Amino acid sequence: MRKASITPLGKALLGDKEIKRALLLKQIEDICLEVGLLNQSDVVNKSEQWQWVADIVDDHIMGSGLLRRLMFKNARADDGCELFNSIVRDIVERLMTQQKPFPHRR
Repeated sequence: MRKASITPLGKALLGDKEIKRALLLKQIEDICLEVGLLNQSDVVNKSEQWQWVADIVDDHIMGSGLLRRLMFKNARADDGCELFNSIVRDIVERLMTQQKPFPHRR
């Protein structure tokens, strides 16, 4: 997995929730494209399959924020590595257990 270094500007931008979501979603999209879970047209057209992945990202961002506020008052706001890993684990878990089945292509 590639790891990009974060510049001071990047750290500042990660404070913005929409930018953080977009960056995280892009990283997850790239992985899903690499393994064939999504194709480029899914991403461009925001297909049902893409929405399934985006919903997981949103759930984790929201959950992470709630946990950080409730339990970890001194948690670093820029620590996205754990969040990223939890999203990837959840996608794999949902695919394997069919907890929330991946939408079938029509």
